[in-house]
Amino acid sequence: MEFAEIKQLMREFSDLPITKLDLEWDKLKISLEKQVAGAVQTVDQPVTCQPITVVNQPPAVVLSDEDDCKARANETAVCSPVVGVYYSTPSPDAAPFVQVGQSVKKGQTLCIVEAMKMMNEIPAPVSGKITRILANPEEAVEFNQPLMFIQADE
Repeated sequence: MEFAEIKQLMREFSDLPITKLDLEWDKLKISLEKQVAGAVQTVDQPVTCQPITVVNQPPAVVLSDEDDCKARANETAVCSPVVGVYYSTPSPDAAPFVQVGQSVKKGQTLCIVEAMKMMNEIPAPVSGKITRILANPEEAVEFNQPLMFIQADE
């Protein structure tokens, strides 16, 4: 089993409703386990983070903390595909991948979310301009949590 296959397995495992997976392949043994806080939630089908685009809706004038996580008119949410730690830079002494107001291209790396010692690069789902960055560097993020928003190019 190649490293890329193991990495893909970890990504898919994080999206599944199961909490533990043990595999043996030739001489390779892999054990994956998720920490479950509080009650166990039953899911009938896998849940995936999809970019959220809101169209033809006026932007909110007054925002509460809860409203900060909602997409405004023509914004696309960039969500964390896994539970992990958010990093805005490729290394501690490097410049951030992106900043508010910066233009990005679809597929460009926006940030990294570390999960189980794997660095997951998060690509831009659309081309546009970064309007808000909600996640704080080196803080934990949840599955499907909005990390930032992109105002899509028209």
